[in-house]
Amino acid sequence: MRVEGNIEIVINRLNQIISSQDEKKNSILFVGVTFLVNFITMNEPNQDLIWDLCFPHFFKKLLEISDRELLQYTSMLIYNCSCNSYTRRKILCSNGLDLLRTMLDKMTINGTAAEDNAFDWIYLIFKSSIEFIPSYYPLLNPANDKLSLSTEQFEILYLLEVTLENQENSLVVTPELAMFLLSEFMSTLNELNRGEKARDTVLKAIPIFVDIFGSITGSNSKDLNYQLTTKGLVHIIILFCKQLDKFNDTHTSSWFGMKTKLIRMIANLAYENSLAQDTVREEGGIPLVLESCIIKDSNPYMREWSILALRNLCLDNELNQQYISNLKAQGIPEQAQEEMNKLGVRMELGIDGKIKFFRQSKN
Repeated sequence: MRVEGNIEIVINRLNQIISSQDEKKNSILFVGVTFLVNFITMNEPNQDLIWDLCFPHFFKKLLEISDRELLQYTSMLIYNCSCNSYTRRKILCSNGLDLLRTMLDKMTINGTAAEDNAFDWIYLIFKSSIEFIPSYYPLLNPANDKLSLSTEQFEILYLLEVTLENQENSLVVTPELAMFLLSEFMSTLNELNRGEKARDTVLKAIPIFVDIFGSITGSNSKDLNYQLTTKGLVHIIILFCKQLDKFNDTHTSSWFGMKTKLIRMIANLAYENSLAQDTVREEGGIPLVLESCIIKDSNPYMREWSILALRNLCLDNELNQQYISNLKAQGIPEQAQEEMNKLGVRMELGIDGKIKFFRQSKN
């Protein structure tokens, strides 16, 4: 009980210092917060105590002070209090929206992502509570406008992309999160197609969504890819792919290689997924894949992903093989033939210009 009383005295004193005009207050606060960080490290009862005394108001006051070093240790304090507790992480994401907004705002300096330890600790806070995105992401839009992305929402997408890029998707992407992101992706694409000039945040968010789903669909979760297919991901990929030329004058450099990324998703979704294979055919996506079997500077690796997509679309799917055999063609890419050979299938270009499939005999 004496420890609790002493800690409460320390926090009350720090609260007073925050409100003071002391020229050295930032230095004093830094020492105090450093003490609290040490006090809770590897000590769950102390974490409970500090959380009860500091959440959310004291944390918020500390975060609002313009001092990057103090921000680093305040973020460290919040992380150590919440990272090992499902309950506290959930509370942070439900009752701590002001904290989340402030931390997201502090991740940039003059509009550019900060490159310091404060950024790293805020990122760790986000990553540890990523499962709760469907709960708090919609609430980070003050206007509550489904057709508008707030700066905070954009930052969340950016952090999620970074997390998945680091190949940690198996730890964070639940079906609930994946379906929520799919819904948001569809809403963002709808805004792009509304006929008016798209907002900058929309143009920046779409490539991030595409990268996110490239990582999710490439995580080797067949069940999740099947669920995403049933909810329309294949449909919007193909539709978007067909419309890419329409956005040549509006998209930014972040759209570089966009078609390659879309073909990559088709390849991922079609792998041992008959529903996706059939949907690509029914939506007119196979010609898109075939015509992408070329080398193009604006889409690096598009040919390689197209070859893989063609292989996955034809694997154990005779309807897709027959569909391709009925298409006129200028020639058969060598890599496409190599992939088909691995499946025991040989492709030949007939004199009528159509691709024909032949089963190869096994030795």
